[in-house]
Amino acid sequence: MYDSATAEALRKFAYPEYRELDLKPYEIRENGVYATEAFRDVCQPGTIFNWTPADDMGWPGSPNPDTAPFLPIPFDAKQLAAAMIDGAGQSIAYAMEHRLGYPLNDDALNKFPDRMRWMRDALTEAYAVGTAAQSVVGEFDHDQQARAHAMVQQFEEANEQANDREGVFEQGITSNEASARRARAVASVADLKAQAERAQATVAEKWKAWRKAMVRQLLRADSRRSYIARRLEEMQSDEYKKSNLVADAVFERRETAQSKLALRQAVVDAGPPFFAPTDVVEADVERAKREVGRLATVSAYKLPADCIHAARAAGSHGWIAEVKAARAALRARAPDAYRRAAAMNKAHKRPAPHPRQQGLFDGGTA
Repeated sequence: MYDSATAEALRKFAYPEYRELDLKPYEIRENGVYATEAFRDVCQPGTIFNWTPADDMGWPGSPNPDTAPFLPIPFDAKQLAAAMIDGAGQSIAYAMEHRLGYPLNDDALNKFPDRMRWMRDALTEAYAVGTAAQSVVGEFDHDQQARAHAMVQQFEEANEQANDREGVFEQGITSNEASARRARAVASVADLKAQAERAQATVAEKWKAWRKAMVRQLLRADSRRSYIARRLEEMQSDEYKKSNLVADAVFERRETAQSKLALRQAVVDAGPPFFAPTDVVEADVERAKREVGRLATVSAYKLPADCIHAARAAGSHGWIAEVKAARAALRARAPDAYRRAAAMNKAHKRPAPHPRQQGLFDGGTA
């Protein structure tokens, strides 16, 4: 996890043109980095400074887009990568001169001195998880975006030429004549304008779909797990919470007893002379063994039915499937792990020496 100092360093890196007294497009609060109201108000919801990853979440437990920061504090690599996809955080990728979704090379990181190690590490991780997410989601068509942008520029140039050709801004003409000339200029480039607008709209829709897919790939799994855990915690009865405290106390007591037993057994194994009579030391070990034996070991947990239903309603099926798949994959490797462990144990066993054979340093003569 990275702190507010790292967030501040990232913002200064992304917006070096803003001095200390300037009205910046962002502000850092205790719980995150926000776009300032002055910049948000001039942008449509879901665009530029009025977009945060929360706009593309929308699952139960996700934050409110109107109040969520575009980068929380503290933050991890996935949250930073999501913030860099669009909006105010995209300026970080612009400053890096490297698109998110593609791995960084060493040259891109050499610009940071050793004192900026935390920011360098955060960006390295963010680009790594962004690359992994794009490998699942698929690449955005940046070439199509460039073609749409070129078409818009072509229209703007054609529109300017049409105004010059018709003399729209000629001095001394009446307003009616200027309007008529402007109408002829507009008509001459109407087809080109329609083509540019269609190209822009197509790219914008594809961008929104890709952006949403990336945000969900980066954040959905972790956000859903934390939401389910929080909902379960809220629905647990006082009796169930008390049983958890009791179980924690039992675990702590057991660990303490096992530590005492290990220390006392080590003293016995070391052999005399002891700090106390031998029978006292051995009796102490037996008491430690009995203490460990008296403590229960929890082998299964049981949730109340209402908690189970609440978890299912909150969408725990996906998380359960992930856990089961991970456990199945781990169990599949168990036989090989047992074989390797047995081979290592066998290799570590020293063969018993011949009764009449001595070691190099055994005996009293050289």
